[in-house]
Amino acid sequence: MIQIRKPVLIHHHMGVGDSIICNGLVRSLLMGNSYFSDAIVCSWERNVKTIQRMYDDTDRVHILSIPENTNEVLAVNQFLNESKICDFGP
Repeated sequence: MIQIRKPVLIHHHMGVGDSIICNGLVRSLLMGNSYFSDAIVCSWERNVKTIQRMYDDTDRVHILSIPENTNEVLAVNQFLNESKICDFGP
């Protein structure tokens, strides 16, 4: 049976410190024979350059930039609905 790998979206608290702490989690999810093809990490727009630098050694981590003063849950849900990367939802 062929395993189809999909990206995983990680929406943790979007402060820089929380992103640093979750760096190991993101990398662990992608290690070895992972179920995931890529990781999409949510970040406030003001932190994107810092978070991109943290993952610049891999092309499997992508940053979803969320503008300031935006409802982050709605923005993430909109991205999920538009990208069709998940098998659940409305």
